[in-house]
Amino acid sequence: MQLGVLVIVSFLTLALLTSSTTAVKCYSCADCATVSSSTLTATNSVCQKSTYGSTVNRAAVPTCAPSSTTVCCSTDLCNEAAPTVGRSSVQLMLTIAVATVAFILGFSG
Repeated sequence: MQLGVLVIVSFLTLALLTSSTTAVKCYSCADCATVSSSTLTATNSVCQKSTYGSTVNRAAVPTCAPSSTTVCCSTDLCNEAAPTVGRSSVQLMLTIAVATVAFILGFSG
């Protein structure tokens, strides 16, 4: 029984982690405080929104490091406004939940 649980947990974790490589559509503009349907878009792994004083830049990037001036997100057109919980955060929570259940089942089985 423990081997079966380990296989299931491994499969779910792999599925969750590989789904994060999907490209997302992001707003892509320099010095653009607001966006509209006419704002250019681009596709990459992550969306980024950087704010320096009153200057706001948006881009589609392969990787992103969040900071006090930079917000990273991974859903289509998510760099429009304030950050929300992205797919990566949800994947982490699901992975922890699955690992916890597997751990509990491993000791009760």
